[in-house]
Amino acid sequence: MARPPRKTPDKLDTFLGGLMRKIEATYPDESHLIWQAWPGAVGPEIAARTELQHFRDGQLIVAVSSAPWAQQLTLMAPQLLAALNEKIGKELVTSLRCRLATVTAPPPPPVELPDWTDEELEEVVAHEAHELTADVKDPTIGDAIERARLMALKRRQYLRRQEDE
Repeated sequence: MARPPRKTPDKLDTFLGGLMRKIEATYPDESHLIWQAWPGAVGPEIAARTELQHFRDGQLIVAVSSAPWAQQLTLMAPQLLAALNEKIGKELVTSLRCRLATVTAPPPPPVELPDWTDEELEEVVAHEAHELTADVKDPTIGDAIERARLMALKRRQYLRRQEDE
């Protein structure tokens, strides 16, 4: 029995071209562009309080966290749609409908506090903090209280220095 002839492999550009056509067929309406453009078009505050849920026939369904937000976004719809379509580069979205739902907001950014831990305390002040805990019987508790007192004193000293500057 004769072996069938080997098929020559496709060139990479032929393979990738076919793959891209399949991907575009999956998103014939280019709705994926809406999800990509939404945060940049509406800004971080609105993006954090909304989730895109569905897009069909030009209508975008957006989940919002509260009724006041739904009302506000409904009033802002013309501006939001203009910004969104501009970001996409074509007019895909023609209407916006808000729906109340639980929206998972991203965590807020960490707050940066001034670093007063590097403050050098005068020796007299540090000694006073140590003497405050001298009568504490448990050394672990005494050390914890002393560290807390030293941090409070460093913070106060740092804040006073900031006021003077």
